[in-house]
Amino acid sequence: MPFQTGSSSRNPLGALHDEFNSMPYSSSPNVSSPTPSFSRQASAMSIDRDESSTVDDNDAESVSNSISESQHDSSIKETSFIFKYRYGQRFTDDKGAPRIKCLVGNCNSSFASKDSSTSGLVKHLQNKHQITADNGPHTGAKRPGGPMDLFVQAKRPRVFTADDFIKTFIKFIVKTKLPFTMAENDDLQELLNIAQSATAMEMVKLPSTDTITRKTKEEYDFYKKRLRNLLDTLPVISCTLDGWTSPYNDAFLAVTGHWISTSTWTMHEVILGFQPLNGPHSAENLAASFLEIINDFNLGPKLFTITTDNASNMKRMALEIEKYAEEKGCAYLVVAHAGL
Repeated sequence: MPFQTGSSSRNPLGALHDEFNSMPYSSSPNVSSPTPSFSRQASAMSIDRDESSTVDDNDAESVSNSISESQHDSSIKETSFIFKYRYGQRFTDDKGAPRIKCLVGNCNSSFASKDSSTSGLVKHLQNKHQITADNGPHTGAKRPGGPMDLFVQAKRPRVFTADDFIKTFIKFIVKTKLPFTMAENDDLQELLNIAQSATAMEMVKLPSTDTITRKTKEEYDFYKKRLRNLLDTLPVISCTLDGWTSPYNDAFLAVTGHWISTSTWTMHEVILGFQPLNGPHSAENLAASFLEIINDFNLGPKLFTITTDNASNMKRMALEIEKYAEEKGCAYLVVAHAGL
């Protein structure tokens, strides 16, 4: 009995069904036929399998291309973020082999970079510094934590505007009582240039009070040693000095040294000391503070002239210094009082 189906034009399996219907059909399982029999399910599965195979081949090629492009884009992304945000730098070692080093903090770990490979540094950044193309200081992201950490630490990235920068700078000048000429200070501009070169703003942090105190003392000792070596080469030196009181009523005696270079005939000056004054501003205290600074640099025998204002305590201080000069043999010492 023939198997009835719809038109092949309306059914994509019509051609198969027509072929199927033209074959002998036996209803009895005991009757065999030389022509192999098919079940509709098996035939449909066969066709579905063939069609699926054709589609899968095309899809496989498409997926393969997509994966290849994705991997290529990922590779470009990983490489570009390393150099864009200055996490790494290429160099050649002593043997001429290409390498790439880590620039995060003071790390400076280096890795082989054969054929311009960056995989070693990429793995190092991820494992050591928790930095990837999508996560790190360049994205404003912090190290991953729990859900509450992400909620608390989430911040909107701040957008820079010149107006906000100027207003904040004005606030800084006013609150710290600095002169407006600070805006033209070369050292401040240099500080901003250094901060701008940082790979991430998280690296630009102001030091604590203890740190800045310790570092300032270290810098002071370094330059004081250099100054002492320079002053040892001078035959004579002249000094000017004056008292100064801070807005917090702390009194100081400032001493400046002056000399002329014998090779270039250029006048030089340097602050020798900024000595706190404890107790009354008497002639004896002023003279003791001045001589403490002079003796610290071993300049007693080299004193040539001393210039002060004409305050009465300064005049009496001059007498104390003249006594000292006679004891040290400063035959050329001249004390002058400016009429200020």
